[in-house]
Amino acid sequence: MGLHMAQNLQDFLTKEKASPLTFTNRTLSRGELLEKSGAVPKSSVGGVVKVSDIIFSCVYDNHASNCFCG
Repeated sequence: MGLHMAQNLQDFLTKEKASPLTFTNRTLSRGELLEKSGAVPKSSVGGVVKVSDIIFSCVYDNHASNCFCG
């Protein structure tokens, strides 16, 4: 999921007074605007998995997808 889609989802969750979006990124600082709107950053995929019922992922290439397996 890209940043713009994540931002739209977080905006909806805020409006509905629902639990915030939880996210991670290899470069976590890229989510600063998302965090400012109420989303919760985690330092790892495992951190996201522990608190999530539904997970969306977007990986650039096979090398990036290895982050999920190791």
